[in-house]
Order: sequence, then C-alpha cells, then structure tokens
Amino acid sequence: MVIYTPSSFRKNLFQVLRSVLDTNNEVEIAVQEKDQPVRKSVVLIDKERLDQLKKEAEVDKQNFYDTPDAKEALREAISGEVKTIGDGSLHDFEKWINQLEDEAKQNR
Repeated sequence: MVIYTPSSFRKNLFQVLRSVLDTNNEVEIAVQEKDQPVRKSVVLIDKERLDQLKKEAEVDKQNFYDTPDAKEALREAISGEVKTIGDGSLHDFEKWINQLEDEAKQNR
C-alpha cells in the first residue's frame, strides 16, 4: 500500500484519487501527531471495494453461526443451564438444530 504524508497527498490529490479508482488499491495517508508516539493514518479505498468488504463481513458474520463449532458451543451452553426450550425438551432442540443443518446444506 502506498503511504502519503498530508502535504504530498494534497499536492497529488487528483493523481491519488485516480489511482485508487483505476487500480482498486488502497492508499494510506499518515498523520503524525507531534505529541503522540504512534502514527495515526487514514486509508482511502474505492467505494465499490468498501461495499464489497462490508457485504463480505456481513456474510461471514451470518455464516459464523452456521458452523459445527458454533452449534456445538450453543448446545453446550444450553445443556449446562437450560432444561427445556419453549414447550419442548433438549431432544427437540437437537432435532431443530439438525433440521437447520439440513436446510443449510440444501441451500448451498
């Protein structure tokens, strides 16, 4: 990733913006505060790339709960604390989880 200082970014503003749009690469503008030991920065990315990253993050968040590990963790949490789910038992909950797994497999 190319890194610019604020002054070099200002001098090359249009070229930097065109580069971000044309190459779909990120550009970092480093902002060094005199009293801070850690450099802060801003990153410019193409709007389409930002939308794509947000969409991928949302899909990843939704898919997290559709993994065997997440389902097992949920089962463990419930079996340790709760004896029934709604009107049913943990056995009914297990059937419901299996049904969700089957539906997820069909939708893939």
